[in-house]
Amino acid sequence: MPITKKLAIVILKYLDSHPDFEFPFAVMCKQPDDNYLEVTPDHRDDTRDDQMCKRFQLRSGLADELEHPLTLRLMAKWFIEQILLDTYELN
Repeated sequence: MPITKKLAIVILKYLDSHPDFEFPFAVMCKQPDDNYLEVTPDHRDDTRDDQMCKRFQLRSGLADELEHPLTLRLMAKWFIEQILLDTYELN
């Protein structure tokens, strides 16, 4: 599922400050060679400043039976909403 760079940074920052939060997706960044590389929360600052890394997506780490595209989209949307609500309610 494609996401913006801004949203990727928000998610990574949230995951870094909430290590017990069970997020079933990996934040992936498209590299210049067209491969995707996982970005970890502790590398969010490097990712924010990296001009080569412009396209992001969430990849599922769920079991095969949950890999239906609609299921993934709905789950990702719910998790993102929870992160955004928690992030912006605290500020």
